[in-house]
Amino acid sequence: MQDGLIDDNQAEIDYIISQLGIWNYIFIVKREFYLEGYALYFVEKNLYPRLIVVYKSKKNQDFSLYSYKKIFDIEHNKEKFLELYSIKKIENTEDLLKHLRKTFCGSDIIINAFQKYLKRLL
Repeated sequence: MQDGLIDDNQAEIDYIISQLGIWNYIFIVKREFYLEGYALYFVEKNLYPRLIVVYKSKKNQDFSLYSYKKIFDIEHNKEKFLELYSIKKIENTEDLLKHLRKTFCGSDIIINAFQKYLKRLL
């Protein structure tokens, strides 16, 4: 049964990556499997220093999407990640792909900048 689940996850991951088309040239994709589910890590190659994470929970069978800005902490000599935004409880693959494409186009950066701007006004 475990092998069947891994095969299903691998097929789903392959489908998600194949549907991203040209975005596969802009991002490096890393896959990791966990007891609780799996994660896809999209690291932007040359543009904005971002890390986009897709996590699928085995328990709930839904997706979560997280976007992080990569920052290098000179004092501690290591990379840090600042969350730009997240979307949880994405129910199906097609909705995930819509959110992922919008995120790749920069909606996470725009939303984060807008929220910072609003905080300054208040």
